[in-house]
Amino acid sequence: KAVADYEKQGKDGKAISQAKSDGRTPQGLVRLFALYENLTRFNMPFCTQLQDREFPGTPITMSTNIVDIQGVSLRQFWNLKNHMQAASQLATAHYPETLDRIFVIGAPSFFITVWGWVKRWFDPITVSKIFILSEAEVKPTLEAYI
Repeated sequence: KAVADYEKQGKDGKAISQAKSDGRTPQGLVRLFALYENLTRFNMPFCTQLQDREFPGTPITMSTNIVDIQGVSLRQFWNLKNHMQAASQLATAHYPETLDRIFVIGAPSFFITVWGWVKRWFDPITVSKIFILSEAEVKPTLEAYI
């Protein structure tokens, strides 16, 4: 069942999310859907209302993610590929404008090679927003963007 199948409209015409696990939607995907819904319906509007930030007149509509994969083995990474594909498809199909950047830190030595193989499974626009940082690049890069 597609995530869009869980969307209904209330009396005011606004979308009402009714994500339920009916056994056909993997729990991991339901959790990802809930994460994005919380981000777009609570966190971003809440942070937009904060006046003690650098640009209080600019709405917060995008997120930057930091993914630490230190200690992830090749087998674990391979086992996560279906989850990562589903997450990418969910984000691309239903929340395309919410992702600003993903910074991958703590990558094991094999990761660059594996990433070269698997990145073709993902949407090219999503891939263009993923930055794999070496240990030396982490601090200066994150300070520049955050």
